[in-house]
Order: sequence, then C-alpha cells, then structure tokens
Amino acid sequence: MWAFYAGATWLGMPGLIKILRWYFGIEALLLLISPVFAVWNQPPAVLHSHAMSVDQQVRIALALASFGAVLLILAAVFGMAWWTLAQAKPSSRIWAIAASLLNVPLVFVARPMWLSTAAGIAGLWFFSRRQAFTWTVPNIPRPERDGTNGIVDTAAQLAMCAGALAIWSWWSVWAQSRDLPMVDGLPLILQLIFASLVCTTFHELGHVMAGWSVGMKVHAFVAGPFHWRVRDGRWTFEFHLTGLLLSTGAAGLVPSRGQYRCRSGIAVAAAGPMASLVLGTAALIAALNAEGHPWNSAWEFLALISTCSLLTFAINLIPIRPEGSYSDGARIYQLLFRGS
Repeated sequence: MWAFYAGATWLGMPGLIKILRWYFGIEALLLLISPVFAVWNQPPAVLHSHAMSVDQQVRIALALASFGAVLLILAAVFGMAWWTLAQAKPSSRIWAIAASLLNVPLVFVARPMWLSTAAGIAGLWFFSRRQAFTWTVPNIPRPERDGTNGIVDTAAQLAMCAGALAIWSWWSVWAQSRDLPMVDGLPLILQLIFASLVCTTFHELGHVMAGWSVGMKVHAFVAGPFHWRVRDGRWTFEFHLTGLLLSTGAAGLVPSRGQYRCRSGIAVAAAGPMASLVLGTAALIAALNAEGHPWNSAWEFLALISTCSLLTFAINLIPIRPEGSYSDGARIYQLLFRGS
C-alpha cells in the first residue's frame, strides 16, 4: 500500500549527533558574522583619531586583524565539524572532537555561558567513543532526477540558520525601541523549545487535515518527543526526550481505499507549509501588535513562533533532501514531474 510521509523537520541522524552538529554549525555562523555586527553597531573610529600616532594606529589595526583571524580559524573548525558530520566523512570524528574541546573553556559568547561547556563535555564524551560513528547515517546515493542537489541542501540549511539569526536580531532591536520585556538565557531556550514544538505540531496537523479531506488515514504522527504509530493494527505511543531539542515532525498517511491520485499527494504535501504560513502570519501580527494588549508579556514567544513557522514555510518548499529525507517541496516536485 502506498504511504505518504511528510515532515516539518527531518528524522534520521541519532539525536545527540544531530544536536551537536547543528550547535557547531550555528557557532561557525555566529563567529563569521559577529565581526560584521560589531563594526556595524560600533565602528572602530579610534583608528582614525588624530590624537594617536601612526605606530599606535598600526598596532591597533594589527590587533584587530589578529582577532579577526582567530575568529576565522575558530569558525573554520566548527564549520568543518558541522560539514563532515553532515556528510558522514571519516574525518568527522577529528573535527567533532576539536570543536568540542574548543567549547569546554567557554571561548565563545554563548547565552547562557554554560551552554558551550555542556556542548563541549557532551561532544568529548560521545565522539571519543569508538562506536559513536556506527550510529551515523551513511551518505546514501542521491537518486537521479529526484529534484534535489547536495549544494542546495547545504545552502538551504545555512539560509535557515542565517535567516533565524538575522530575524531575531531585528526582533531584539524592535523590542528595545518599544521597551518591551525580553528574557534571556535558559528562559529563552525553553521558549524556543516550546515554540518549535508548537510550529512542528501545527505543520504536521496541516498534513493530517489535508489527508483526511482526500480520504486518507493517519498511521503515524510525530511532533517533537511525542510519537504515535499504528503497529499491528493498534496505536502505540513513545516519548523520545531528544525530540524536544530536535523539533522533529512527521505525518504518515495512507489511502483508505487503496487508491492514490497525484493531486491528492500534492495537496497533502503542500498543506504542511501552508499551515506554517498561516500560523506564522497570525503570530507575526499578534507579536507586532502586542503592545498595550493582554498578551504583551508573551510577545517574545509569539515572535519565536512567527520566526520558526515562516522559515519552515519558506525552506520546506525548496526541493531538498537533508539527511536522506525529502522536504515537502521535493515531494511536490516529484509528484508533479515524476508522478511518484
């Protein structure tokens, strides 16, 4: 029987590897863009001060250049750890251990600060074990004409990270200009976790509702740590703690009468991103108009939901296959051009 699986995020790599890999990737991105933001927010006018001698200006310029070179080296290490883990390269263990070692002494500006140390210790504990990489997903050959491309996969994932950082930077400036309350550290992380869970659940419910409308039955539903599946004709439930951090999601649907139409599959695949668009737009409007309303104190949670949902809508419509699982956009492409 034909089955349709759609997800807001992608299942595949073991939880801890995936969490650490994305943490390394985000750190690499932050290290690359932090000098740009520093210069943008506070230009080094001291270099142009007439009260300083040429020798002093040269020394300051060299110090800034050295600091920038260190940031680039750190970004390269974290970027290589992210990329080699994503590609299941033999060298990934070396890069992952190096990235974990750099995290332990809190060499970055991470909020809360203990997050880097925790990631470093977890990485050293995990990647130093010989059996660690027996759990990784091999680099499965990409089928011909499936509508995806490895370069596009990587670019889309980087775009999501960069977009999230850029959008949240804008939200921070916007909130400060209106004296809106903001949380930081662990409360912000908890809000992000639950916002991601809300976005994932809403996205998957979009697939489910569309499936029901075309006569399909639900055989699986995954939203973060909550996993429901039909096994041996009965619904089963499992709780996976790592799902809280991964925000994984999937909906398994099968035709109720053994019949399948291409347009039905397209409708089901597109329903998830459309649900994300609706939720993201509603949360965006609510966050922008929170000032003076009862939900004023919850504006940050709404902003997180809006950011997560709208990015999911945009990225998930791109035909990509990160970690061996197709996005909704890839599935739509295949249904349109291959009828499969």
